[in-house]
Amino acid sequence: MGVHSRFKAMVYAAGPCMAAAAMVGAGATGANAQNFLNIQSDILQSIGGGGGGASYVGPHSGLGDVLLVGGIPVTANNDFRGVSLDGGSDAFDNFGFLNVTGTAADRSIQRRVERIFTGPGGDSAFRWADTITNTSVNFLPFSVTFGGDLGSDSGTTVVSSAPGHRVSTDGGPFDPPVALVIGGSGINVGLISPYAGVHSANDGLRVTYAIPTLAPGQSVTLIHVVILGAQNAAGQTYAINRAVGLINTGMIGDVTGESATFGDPLLDYGCELPGPVVNWFTPHSPSITQADVLTSADFSTQGTNYTGPHTGTSAFLLGVGGTNDGRGAVGDGGFDVFDGFGYLSVSGLPADRSIVRDARPITTQCDSAWRWVDTITNISGALQTFDVRFGGNLGSDSTTFQQFAGEMFRLSTEGTLAPFPDPPFAVVWGNNAEALKASYYQPGAGNDNVGVQRMISLMPGESATFVHFGLAGGRSATGLTATRTRALNLIGQ
Repeated sequence: MGVHSRFKAMVYAAGPCMAAAAMVGAGATGANAQNFLNIQSDILQSIGGGGGGASYVGPHSGLGDVLLVGGIPVTANNDFRGVSLDGGSDAFDNFGFLNVTGTAADRSIQRRVERIFTGPGGDSAFRWADTITNTSVNFLPFSVTFGGDLGSDSGTTVVSSAPGHRVSTDGGPFDPPVALVIGGSGINVGLISPYAGVHSANDGLRVTYAIPTLAPGQSVTLIHVVILGAQNAAGQTYAINRAVGLINTGMIGDVTGESATFGDPLLDYGCELPGPVVNWFTPHSPSITQADVLTSADFSTQGTNYTGPHTGTSAFLLGVGGTNDGRGAVGDGGFDVFDGFGYLSVSGLPADRSIVRDARPITTQCDSAWRWVDTITNISGALQTFDVRFGGNLGSDSTTFQQFAGEMFRLSTEGTLAPFPDPPFAVVWGNNAEALKASYYQPGAGNDNVGVQRMISLMPGESATFVHFGLAGGRSATGLTATRTRALNLIGQ
């Protein structure tokens, strides 16, 4: 099997004694199975390559020089945690290496690696979820490379290749067909390109991503899936069709819950992954949410959130000229979601009321959202009635199309046809609109301006709190549907 397979045996000896990997499905005939039945539980657990199991969840150093120096494994410069040693029947000669630019002071990396086997006629696969977090105090870009070495050495033949996947076999009935699926959506997705190893270049696979600048504390996640077919022509067809189907229909989401119609079992991560997934579509997230919550009244500073006082001044929401207190508003939101949203206007004088607001993004795999919490307190000695207005300006300008408008939420897109250049956006006013005498209005001309107005009476010392949500969806028809579903669920309908 060549140099790589001899090195594979050395990895076994390097770490703790590894139990023999279970040959899943070895006793089944699998006469009608197109997926690979003998998938092994050999995901390595230590930096040096020791241990083996059906999964690995934990840290990674970001060192994977095997991806950068011609495919020659150098133990001192490779972190083997999360690498599948063989996969079964020589599917791999170590696959799942990760290399991330920067140092330990710049970024932290968490891996979640799993072997997936759902029986004959189901799926045989490995999947890697790698989350990179900027742990520095600076805004930094990162280059991320993922890949490894297949097991067929110079016999590797590429049978299907596209920007989102590549399927290889050994040209015979010996090693299982292997499909590497990288998604194909998101930001600066790299092309699958072979590295020059000691065997045919087809035997080595790597994909490189240019991650745009991350703010301090910001994270992104990359997901890769390898699908293994049975060791025959039907298995090769299965691997190709499953890879193409995963790209066409797959979305990161909870396939057992709210987004059941959007997900694929191989991508069922629920809402568990930190950081937006950037190389696959998600039903709710438009990808990276920018850290541009305004933190000063004069719009001069911004950050990931704002908690503090507010003057209640917004000339924009009143439809007049003058000043706006920018604190807690969001400048852009990423992908031109906003042109300034989250303004607050409260009538009265500073001697009549105090205002405290908390504004922050909420980002999971099921949500790319913002939440504004505004508390108004009557600090005068008499009953006061306040005119409270909330809203702002969306990012699609004159092309904004109103998909739905009601007392509890409003859903807008850029234009009427998918895919939408800007993310679909739903602003949720609440689910007690009638009791609060809320009314939707447009503070300026056109669908691009969104606002809600309420009148609230407070006794001396009494407070009222308003909570508003903004939900951004994926830039597709599915993203639009998911955003509306999320808004309806949020208000309890």
